[in-house]
Amino acid sequence: MATLLLVPDSQPKLVGIARLAAEGDSLRHGHDVEYFTLPVRSLLNRCVSKREMPFTWTVNPYRGCEFACKYCYARYTHEFMEMRNGMDFEQKIYVKQHAANLLRQELRQVKPGEEIAIGTATDPYQPAERRYEVTRAILEEFSRHEGLELGIVTKSNLVLRDLDLLQEIGRKNDISVHVTITGGKNIFANPLFLKPCSAVVFMPFLEQEFPQLAENYRRRYQDHAFLPKSYHQRISKLMASLRRKYGIGSDYWRERGALTPRGEECRQLALF
Repeated sequence: MATLLLVPDSQPKLVGIARLAAEGDSLRHGHDVEYFTLPVRSLLNRCVSKREMPFTWTVNPYRGCEFACKYCYARYTHEFMEMRNGMDFEQKIYVKQHAANLLRQELRQVKPGEEIAIGTATDPYQPAERRYEVTRAILEEFSRHEGLELGIVTKSNLVLRDLDLLQEIGRKNDISVHVTITGGKNIFANPLFLKPCSAVVFMPFLEQEFPQLAENYRRRYQDHAFLPKSYHQRISKLMASLRRKYGIGSDYWRERGALTPRGEECRQLALF
């Protein structure tokens, strides 16, 4: 006599963003990086960090980032999709669909004086942007509005591709682009924010490339993702003193009685 055993499915039921990610269609695979579609219900996200941030809203055209910075705090965002491998963040890139249409509907939530930061968790000009142009579509939507305060954070010179749009946006809005370059007009620094999902990638990298620093980092971040507020204040004071010493940034101009390096007649520095 045969006995039939019914074994329950051991896989947890996926909901929310995890389910949407699992249902995404593969767009392309190469160089150990996969691209997937991601249908999303919202593009504009309110910043709810307990730390003081210079922006109110964030926009990230992609989930995951191929630039793969070892220390990147945003690796934890893949955990919302039930992806616990720290490398998934840089090898599985999700392309948000219908981004411009969603943004058009959601911009009414933004009040005057609330800044929108583009690219806080993933680089909006990572390699995927060359093919899918989600960031450009978002900028095209912003160009149809006025009175917005916008900021873009990137490590890529691909931002130059959209110079025409950035100039158009700048005529009716305040926009700034923050890039990693040698030299600049201002400089800021913050202590490293190291969540466990980032530490499993960052610490082996540190041990291999900078072994003399590894033990210090391991001790400081053993039980916390953030360093103490007192350390943050020390860094802020140090950077302020260096800006004053070398005449960099807003402190330098305020001390000389000018609102901007070019005077009150220009509220915004030339982009390039």
